[in-house]
Amino acid sequence: FKASPTPEPIQPVKQPKRFLDTFSGIGGIHLAMTKTGAVCAGSVELCPEARKTYAANFPGDYVICDDIRKATAAMFGKVHIVCGGFPCQSFSQAGDGTGFNDKKKGALFFEVARLIGDLAPESFILENVKALGNHDHGRTLDTILDTLTNLGYAVQTCVLNSGEFGLAQNRRRLFMVGIHDSVLANRTTPFEFPKGTDASVVVADILGHAPAIDRCKQPMERKKADPKARSKRIEVVDLVDGRNCQGY
Repeated sequence: FKASPTPEPIQPVKQPKRFLDTFSGIGGIHLAMTKTGAVCAGSVELCPEARKTYAANFPGDYVICDDIRKATAAMFGKVHIVCGGFPCQSFSQAGDGTGFNDKKKGALFFEVARLIGDLAPESFILENVKALGNHDHGRTLDTILDTLTNLGYAVQTCVLNSGEFGLAQNRRRLFMVGIHDSVLANRTTPFEFPKGTDASVVVADILGHAPAIDRCKQPMERKKADPKARSKRIEVVDLVDGRNCQGY
């Protein structure tokens, strides 16, 4: 008689991580998360046109909520990761600096924190403008970190620039990654932020063919001839209404 072969141990099937996409816009974070194999548990977005675009970009049977103030944990089921770039206008250098006093924007951070507390996900990824770190002499960020830490998370922060990650845009943003205590041996987070490795992409690499539309008809102040060579900095060619600021 031959001994029966020892059966191979049955490997548990790994279930994909489910993420909640708050302040989802048209789906930038959704795109990144699904590339890692995660699946969407729901999205929250106030703007109806953005919601329509999001649904067209990412058809699925996940829940779409139109206001984070109305969102509850029961809507989304099990969530492993909460993501979101909460409104930045109240913290931005180009904004009014009202911070948490702006109930429709800055104060919505606490709505994200409420959902994180109710859902108790394994981790979260939050994003905002770099200026959040210095707003109100650092007290705003202290409040945010204290709030998230008190929910049971070890939180790591870092400013990342999209221009160093293969995108044709310098966009520095403060990222906050939290890992729940239940998946940590101690209060130190094992998360290590990536370092950018590709700053070579420029606008010319991503532009399509010139659109068949007229030039801007607003008064423009010519500053220099159209640049013909690549540049490592922003080249100001014209100024609309002579202004060099956000919105122009």
